Amino acid sequence: MVQKQQDGELEIDLLQMARLLVSKWLIILIATVLCGVLVLVGTFLFVTPKYEASTTWYVNNSTKTDSTAITSADLTASAKLVDTYKAIITSRTVLDKVISESGVNVTYSKLVKRISTKTVNSSEVFNIIVEDTDPKTAALIANTLAEVAPDEIADIVSGSSVKIIDWAVTPKVQSSPSYPRALLIGALIGFVLACAFFVIRELFDTSIKSEADFAQFNYPLLSTIPDLAQARKNAEDGYGYGYGYGARRSGSK
Repeated sequence: MVQKQQDGELEIDLLQMARLLVSKWLIILIATVLCGVLVLVGTFLFVTPKYEASTTWYVNNSTKTDSTAITSADLTASAKLVDTYKAIITSRTVLDKVISESGVNVTYSKLVKRISTKTVNSSEVFNIIVEDTDPKTAALIANTLAEVAPDEIADIVSGSSVKIIDWAVTPKVQSSPSYPRALLIGALIGFVLACAFFVIRELFDTSIKSEADFAQFNYPLLSTIPDLAQARKNAEDGYGYGYGYGARRSGSK
């Protein structure tokens, strides 16, 4: 597997390495399946499922009541205000009111980590996403935030406002963890570890298994030890069978 060159460097035969891994395919397959199952079971038992509830917001930067009078400049300014609104929504002032009005038992530092924002197609529409281990709590926080934040934004940013397009509903499907993904990652880890084990073991194996392995040392080969099992098999299949059969026939005469 590892050939020693004259300059002292080691050369790895990739073709032989591939043949080695193919010859160990059953063990590699078992390790792949086993690690995948172990990671899946561990994820199911020790990782707490989380749920996401989201609300959809529209940024309005115009004080005009006639929608036909809204210009593209107004829409551009609204899109630029999205980042400002996101900062206000996750501020301590707003979230402390959300905690107070929703009645959830959580601190500001923990709640702010559960809230994320996402702009819809670089427009003036964006989503506020709340993650929690309880689906009802996630929806409650998201809707309370949608009730509290617009008034705070209107007080802070003069002449601007937001409108709620969609209110949050209680999620029925968990957002994380993903069990298929956990299974795939575990299987990949098992496959890599099994292949690495056989490759490393072969690289550090200095025993000589064949004449080809001995040829790399540039020493004359004086003799070889025959494979007795193979010789016995050849004898049974060929000369040995004929000889025994002839002896039996001679003895019967």
